[in-house]
Amino acid sequence: VEVWAGLALLRVKGSGWWALGIAAADLLPAVGTGLILIPWAVLAFVQGNRFLGIGLLVVYGIITVVRSIIEPKIVGDNIGLPPLVTITSMFFGLKLLGAIGLFLAPLLVLIVKFLNDSGKIHLWDNSPPAVPPK
Repeated sequence: VEVWAGLALLRVKGSGWWALGIAAADLLPAVGTGLILIPWAVLAFVQGNRFLGIGLLVVYGIITVVRSIIEPKIVGDNIGLPPLVTITSMFFGLKLLGAIGLFLAPLLVLIVKFLNDSGKIHLWDNSPPAVPPK
């Protein structure tokens, strides 16, 4: 959606199809939006279209910021994990298992959290901190 919105604002013909293709490439391990948007921006600059070149770099920058900062917070809030735990598990999952690990690792962490919270396993203390008497 981010790529589509950016390309639509830049008035790229077929922005929906471009966004779909870029999103498909983004699912592949070691291939991301930058692999398509950065060369496309360079090509636009070479062809003299500075507006499109700058616009594509801005779209790439926004996507990178959203991925790095906002996405883990949203995912963490939705699945009940702190953002740092979510981003860490996503990172290690991606490095260990590729694209599938990006989704699988937070799910495994969530399962472990649920098992610990329900008392099935005991990895960390879940009781609230003691309140000192007044």
